[in-house]
Amino acid sequence: MTSQNGDVPSFAWIEKTQKWLLYETANTDNCDRYARCGANGFCNIQSSPVCGCLNGFVPKSPADWDLTDWSNGCVRKTPLNCSGDGFRKLAGVKMPETKSTWFSNTMNLRECKNKCLEKCNCTAYSNLDIRNGGSGCMLWFGDLIDIRVFSENEQEIYIRIAGSELDNGDGAKINKKSTAKKRIIITTVLSAGILLLGLAFVLSVWMKRQQKNRQIADSLERSANHMHKEDLELPMFDLGTLACATNNFSVENKLGEGGFGSVYKVLLYKESGIY
Repeated sequence: MTSQNGDVPSFAWIEKTQKWLLYETANTDNCDRYARCGANGFCNIQSSPVCGCLNGFVPKSPADWDLTDWSNGCVRKTPLNCSGDGFRKLAGVKMPETKSTWFSNTMNLRECKNKCLEKCNCTAYSNLDIRNGGSGCMLWFGDLIDIRVFSENEQEIYIRIAGSELDNGDGAKINKKSTAKKRIIITTVLSAGILLLGLAFVLSVWMKRQQKNRQIADSLERSANHMHKEDLELPMFDLGTLACATNNFSVENKLGEGGFGSVYKVLLYKESGIY
C-alpha cells in the first residue's frame, strides 16, 4: 500500500502484540512524494532540478526554489480577471489531485470549458473519461497540486491562464515533445539561413563571372575595331601608278600567279614618285 505522500511502508506482524509493526518506509522516486513541487508546480524525474513551474507561473519564493526547497510552489505571473481568461492545453502529465473538483458524466468538452469559464475560481478542466474520444467533465478549483510528467498519459488538461499569457498555439505539453518542436524550428531557421547564404554566394560568383566576360568581350571588340581601322588605312594606288611601279607590268617584275591573277614585286613608293 502506498501512502498519500508516495511512501511505501513495510510492516511485520508481531504475534505477541497481535499488531503490525512499521519497520521500513521506502519511496520509489523523488516525484512519487506527494506535492513534491508544491502548488502549481510539476515534477519531472528526468530533469535536474526535478521541479518546475507550469507555464504562466513563477516560483513563489525564488530564493527557496534555488535552494531546492519547492514546498512553497508557484504563483501566477498575471492574475486572472475572470472575464478575459483563456486556457492552455497540457498533456503527458499525471492529473492533479482531485480533492477540490467537480464532475459531470454527461457534459462534452466544449460544455466543460464554458462551465469552467462561468466559475471565476475554476482553474482547469478536462474530460472525465478519455475512452472513445473523451466524454464527461471534471473541473478543478484553486491550486493545482501533485502534477508530475507522465508521457504515457495521453489525457489532456486545460489550465486556466490570463489572456496576456496565452500563446498562439493555445498551449504546450510538459514533456520532451515541446523541446523537440523547438529544436525542429531552430534547425529549420538555421537551414533556411544557410541556404540563403549559399544562394547569395553563388549569385555573387555568377555576377563576377558575368562582369569578367563582359570585360573580355569589350576588349575583343576594341581589338577588332582597331584592326579594322588599320585595314582601312592601307594605301590605295591607281592603275597608272601600278603600271609605273611594275615597269608597265613587265614579266621581269612578275613573281607568279594566284587565284586572283598575276603578282608583281610593290618598288618603294614615295608621294614624290617611285624609285
